[in-house]
Amino acid sequence: MCELLFFSTGHLPVLFVEIFAILSCDFFLFLRNALCEYFLTLFCKGCFDLHVLGTIVFSQRYYGYSHGFHLIHFQGAAGQAGDQDNWRNTPVSIAVTGRPGSGKSTIINTLRGLNPRQSGAAPVGVTETTSMPTRYPHPQYTNFVLWDLPGVGTPRYPRDTYLRAINFSTYDFFFIVTSDRFTEDDSWLAREIRSLGKALYFIRSKLDADIANDRVDNEDDHSEDAVINQIRENCRVNMQGQNIAGRLFVLSGRRQFESRWDFPHLLTTIVADLPEIQRHAFTLYTMANSKEMIEMKYKELKKRVLKVATLSAGLSAIPVPGLGLAVDVGILVNEITTYLQQFRLDQESLDELHARYSVTLDQTGEIFLKYLLPRTLARELPAFVLSLLAKFSTGMVAEEVAKMIPVLIPVAAAISFETTRLALNSVLVQLRDASIDMLNLRIEASRRQMGF
Repeated sequence: MCELLFFSTGHLPVLFVEIFAILSCDFFLFLRNALCEYFLTLFCKGCFDLHVLGTIVFSQRYYGYSHGFHLIHFQGAAGQAGDQDNWRNTPVSIAVTGRPGSGKSTIINTLRGLNPRQSGAAPVGVTETTSMPTRYPHPQYTNFVLWDLPGVGTPRYPRDTYLRAINFSTYDFFFIVTSDRFTEDDSWLAREIRSLGKALYFIRSKLDADIANDRVDNEDDHSEDAVINQIRENCRVNMQGQNIAGRLFVLSGRRQFESRWDFPHLLTTIVADLPEIQRHAFTLYTMANSKEMIEMKYKELKKRVLKVATLSAGLSAIPVPGLGLAVDVGILVNEITTYLQQFRLDQESLDELHARYSVTLDQTGEIFLKYLLPRTLARELPAFVLSLLAKFSTGMVAEEVAKMIPVLIPVAAAISFETTRLALNSVLVQLRDASIDMLNLRIEASRRQMGF
């Protein structure tokens, strides 16, 4: 009897096949060839988001004994290995509050990877655009949510009803944003937030406008550092006068400046402050806007490698010659696609870099080539994965031979595990380093475009 269960998510529906038969050699060869052709076609096209669980029990009449033990173990391994994407289910909610025109909506849009005119972006303006708490989920990660809150101390939201009106318990932490001075109402809100055990971060926004204005007003002796230092000192005196204690981040909320001034430090500080489960999720939710954040992402992604390799090993235990290669291609394409998105090396991110900052294809292509990657990696990913397997899977032939002899099934699994582990660890380092170079290219292009 042979029972095959293949579960997939993504572009394909669930495929559930049960075959009850006493397998003859001819039938086994037919089944093997059909499966290999099916999976290889799908994986090499990159259209199969792989999550496979299954059992295969071959007739004692054909093999002489049952493979039930190995496949029960395989089911457990695959189930554990499949949890590497559970971080997407972790809720992280940020409340952003401040007076009208302080730059709240701009910060929200940037953290969601959106420009003000894109569909779904929070409306921006110098007048009050927030009359009630408004929910803005990240377009890719729906459990990462930013909330635009109305400011406290208005006729509609007086202090005595504010916390209840905004559903205070909904949020994990708060941003209190100003573009000039923090107020007595900000001081009151900060005390209330702390008394209830919530974290908060003070943000002095619109730094880009202050620097641009100083360049005009002090053309002969303009200094960006002097402007920033003066703003920090003014905020320190202001917060001290309002009896406000807390961490201050001086930045611009615009996407052009997401890697400048205190914006990167804000994100890495949040990562350090969050509990472990949310820390893992927020690191992958947020953008790779600094070398420090890229390193944090690298460490989180590296933790996935053993789980993915375990999944590969479990699937390679299926005694179908040729299926191991197809499975490894599919797993690597799927995982490396995640790496490209996290490091902002996917095609969408590169297209934006080319269009927004006038960076050329040659410039980005040179970075990929520097790290021995294809110039257009996102478009050549299946072929690149096959080259990785050719580089690291010196035992691929031995793996397929092992499948012809049932007693060697654990050997096939071990070869697949090590091949996947080596390939992912290698490409992860390459993509991390390429991401850092691409970040520097983005920052320099932004400086040229904005003039500072």
